[in-house]
Amino acid sequence: MGWVEALDGRVIALDTAPFIYYLEEHDVYLPLLDPLFASVTDGTVRVITSTVTLLEVLVAPRRRGDDDLVDRYRQMLLDTRGVEVHPVSEAVAETAAQLRAEHTVRTPDAIQLATAVCGHASHFLTNDRRLPSLSNVEVLLVDDLLLAE
Repeated sequence: MGWVEALDGRVIALDTAPFIYYLEEHDVYLPLLDPLFASVTDGTVRVITSTVTLLEVLVAPRRRGDDDLVDRYRQMLLDTRGVEVHPVSEAVAETAAQLRAEHTVRTPDAIQLATAVCGHASHFLTNDRRLPSLSNVEVLLVDDLLLAE
């Protein structure tokens, strides 16, 4: 059973990097992420992320004046069935503050992890090795999944 099939029926939180790798068709990571986004499209897996992701993915295309890529990111995050962008609610802010108090983690990363916790995600997909392990959300690193393939 592949890593994506093991996530069937679950809520998975995604950090910013997997969206960038997928939408910008990163040569190394796209083959790994294609099955995940296919599972989202067919409703097998549900993805959540924070509004921080929207902020982060739009910066580079806006700097370059790439309105097409801005539109594609907005469509993927805001209009794709199976992808939910969660705002920074009071519960997310409180959880992020607790994560920052317990771990050396930057505010955007704490918000992303808190979104996973508050959104009842079973896993958090990232490529940031600096993020802490959590007892209630399994952190998956894209690079580690790639090595395991």
